[in-house]
Amino acid sequence: MRKTDTRKGDVETEHDLFRGLQQELSWLHLYWKVFRQLYAKNEKRIELLNETGPLVFYVLQQLLMDETTLAICRLTDPPTTKSRENHGLPLLIDRVEEVNPHLASAMADDLVDIQKLVEPFRARRNRAIAHSDLATKQRIEGQIAPGISRQMVEEILAKLRQLMNRYDQEFFDNTTAYEMVSPALGSDGDFLTEQLKRAVAFRDLERQQKLGRDLWINGRYRDA
Repeated sequence: MRKTDTRKGDVETEHDLFRGLQQELSWLHLYWKVFRQLYAKNEKRIELLNETGPLVFYVLQQLLMDETTLAICRLTDPPTTKSRENHGLPLLIDRVEEVNPHLASAMADDLVDIQKLVEPFRARRNRAIAHSDLATKQRIEGQIAPGISRQMVEEILAKLRQLMNRYDQEFFDNTTAYEMVSPALGSDGDFLTEQLKRAVAFRDLERQQKLGRDLWINGRYRDA
């Protein structure tokens, strides 16, 4: 493990913070991967979701976007709020400044670009998620929560990976492919849609009287 300062305790604290942020960024990529699998594949997939559980998948879509928004904001919140430290990239950069000013400067430049992209996400968090802004809820005087596009999320994720990998490369001679995060086999959005396709095909055969209802009525999950 490379150290740029003799203050062992400070460096270890810095690394602990980095590892925690690695986990946060990995989860963010996982949420976003599931979102894209379900809602950004093609129109046919949207039709499948609307046919098999429109309300549930609408709620899930909103929750995934809300969590994506909140995770991005948490990662970019100021180093402190009042007297409390925030677990985010600005705090990491402050700590890096103490041991490696050159690296901190490069990371800070990345953060400036990220913060510009984050502004509509933070406005959405403050006005429509964390609080209930009246103008936003009533949509009066043109004051509606800013829309969040998939491209906006992708741009921020790319910048976040770049910033985090600067640290990773400097201290551990490593980079992390956050965008390649994979959930456990048989647990992601693609797997779910495969099961929905099977269910629709089964129902179609049932309607054609080619299969009996007893296959699922008396199946393993009859009491589910």
